[in-house]
Amino acid sequence: MFQNKLKEAIAGLDMLLEKFPGHSLSDDTYYLKAQLQRRTGDFPGAIATLERITGNPKYDVLSDDALFLLARIQEEDVKDKAKAQELYNQVITKYPGSIYVAEARKRFRKLRGDGV
Repeated sequence: MFQNKLKEAIAGLDMLLEKFPGHSLSDDTYYLKAQLQRRTGDFPGAIATLERITGNPKYDVLSDDALFLLARIQEEDVKDKAKAQELYNQVITKYPGSIYVAEARKRFRKLRGDGV
């Protein structure tokens, strides 16, 4: 990853996930994989990877991070403003203690059309 060999890094992460299924670091691996997929322009892949985190209650530690990144991908990369607004609202309501709540609220209001 640090050598900017992103495809090889993604393949390595896939190998880790295959070799150690259900490991406690699987959520971190999925999150890193989604970030790399976003950097390579594989937005559908990044969305699918992040949904594995948000859809599994076992990965609760990174759920707010994954949901916020998912909303940013929808807003900035896919340009689906309605879906992004819905995801930002989920961050605000599901994770009120998250560090992303203030930013999610600001982005939600911007997408809704409020003068922020």
